[in-house]
Amino acid sequence: MKNRTTSCADPRGKSMKIFIILFTIFVLMLSSEFNTDSEFERMNLLKNNKNCMELNQKSDSDKIFNYFHHIDTNTTCKGSMYKVQGLKKICIENELRGKIFISFSIKNFTEDKSSSIEFELVHLRKKDVLEVLSSGNISKKIDISKKINFLKGDSIILILKGQGKILLSDPIISTNVEKSYIFLISVDTLRADFLEVYGNTDEISNSITEFSKDCVIFDNCFSTSSWTLPAHISLFTGKNVSNHRVYNSNMSLSDKISVYPEVLAEQSFVFSINGGIFLDYKYGFFRGFDIYSSIKWEGLNFNAFQMESESEKMFDNSKLLIESLTASHIFAFLHTYQVHSPYQLHKDLKYSENNKKMKLPKMMKIPQGLRNRKGEGRASIFKSLSDYKSKAFKYLYKGEIEYFDHQFGKFIKYLKLKNIYNKSMIVFFSDHGEEFFDHHGWGHGHSLYNELIRIPLLIKFPDNKYKGTRVKANTSIIDIFPTLFDYMGLKTNINSDGISLMNLIRSNEIDKNRVIVSVLKYITSKKKGMGKFPQKIAVIWNRFKLIYNFKYSKELIEYYSSFPPPEYCEYELYDLNVDKHEKNNIVDNENHSNVFNYLKDKISRIKRNIFNKRGKTRIIKVSEKNKMKLKSLGYL
Repeated sequence: MKNRTTSCADPRGKSMKIFIILFTIFVLMLSSEFNTDSEFERMNLLKNNKNCMELNQKSDSDKIFNYFHHIDTNTTCKGSMYKVQGLKKICIENELRGKIFISFSIKNFTEDKSSSIEFELVHLRKKDVLEVLSSGNISKKIDISKKINFLKGDSIILILKGQGKILLSDPIISTNVEKSYIFLISVDTLRADFLEVYGNTDEISNSITEFSKDCVIFDNCFSTSSWTLPAHISLFTGKNVSNHRVYNSNMSLSDKISVYPEVLAEQSFVFSINGGIFLDYKYGFFRGFDIYSSIKWEGLNFNAFQMESESEKMFDNSKLLIESLTASHIFAFLHTYQVHSPYQLHKDLKYSENNKKMKLPKMMKIPQGLRNRKGEGRASIFKSLSDYKSKAFKYLYKGEIEYFDHQFGKFIKYLKLKNIYNKSMIVFFSDHGEEFFDHHGWGHGHSLYNELIRIPLLIKFPDNKYKGTRVKANTSIIDIFPTLFDYMGLKTNINSDGISLMNLIRSNEIDKNRVIVSVLKYITSKKKGMGKFPQKIAVIWNRFKLIYNFKYSKELIEYYSSFPPPEYCEYELYDLNVDKHEKNNIVDNENHSNVFNYLKDKISRIKRNIFNKRGKTRIIKVSEKNKMKLKSLGYL
């Protein structure tokens, strides 16, 4: 049963501007083995709670259900606003018994600096004051974490006195204090075959290679799409793109579709430090997170060099938050665009230093300098480049991988130093790869070949359990959360297209009938109109892969008139065992006609699903600031 807060006095007041900073909420639950026998409760502040102040959408902050987003810090937090006029008592209901631990934060948002608010956190036994757990003046932010011997009939009361407004975070109550951690680390645009663990020999990912020795390695994991937004929506929902239906940059996940962090939030402190843009809170990613913070890029005209040390900022901000928590269980989703175009030089790293003779530019973007005749971007992603530029792109991309690897290595050392590593579950993966003219294109989001949808997936279990296991079977990004939940013994009603990989890990048990799906679909109108990219559906079954290419529209042909996409072919069939680079289309090979017909039927069902279902997404407006950032990243 969830905790609630009730108030002895109804708050009144007008909408206001609020400033929300990263704040610490303490959580207590679960053992280091993720045993769910311990009791845990989270207070639920209902979205219609009369004590929760509604915020003006025109102010500098947005109110979303029980979440507050502050634009200046690009941070979304859980909590509820209260107006204090004189005396206010907020009752925190709890059904746990015995030694419990309660944790929450209070932030003062009073605009009048001359006003003040005093607080007392009181433990009552049968309506008599038993003890004052904490008290003081709320000048800025107060973090409270207390141990209580709670018996039947006891109460916990937060008493506020004075004039002003406060934000109360969602209190968390638990009976268990043993610590455990889960880290999901998403490295945007990291191509699997550029890592040594997947066969590369450049020695640009030594830290990842060393980390992989403690992991289960998945050799054939695929993303559900070849660009950031739909792939990460698939991660959090466990659904293929045709089922969550977030195809475009102006589409947000429907509130009717559940996400895994919402389930984890019932038993965990859940936070994220991420790169934003296509991970922005407006797409629905904030749901379930106590703190969802996107690294801020300054200025309307995005300066690419701000990304130079983004992964370092991500890890450093995460460490600061981890050190401020006394939580027994932490779930962290960490995401970085470090490896994403534009690529930049990094000094004092082995690979970058060894290639100084190339006289590389300080920064390069995936080709988009030559636009179409309407002046629109990305029209040159199919442009052939000189050998020098082609090599320069690869060198700089590998240099970004080396820089991220260096920062990742420092983070792993930090976890070991703090005695966190052994009790942690760490999932290392990417959302998609990057093409360097492997199939007549640059960047990503325009095809579904393996250089774009085959992704790294490494899972380190607590105490390095199952280390040395290598899984050859086909898996998907949508399998990550089902695997975590299966290992932790957590139940969920989420209807996932993904599966738990624990049977594969434990016994190499393979479902030979399983088909992996990846979709590249852009909808530009209510009709079956084409976007400005070649649209595709790919299905992978055992060793075979079939790609269906939508017909090029007149608009698309005009858009790419200067540098057209590859010659149109309706179906492409590949035997990945003998043709891992997908160069030999065997669709007309009669020996594989049964395979072709089987997979063609799968694709036909996906096509019907794409066009027949409506109303599962929300259309959002992309801000001018984000459009500038999307243009800088090569999406516009």
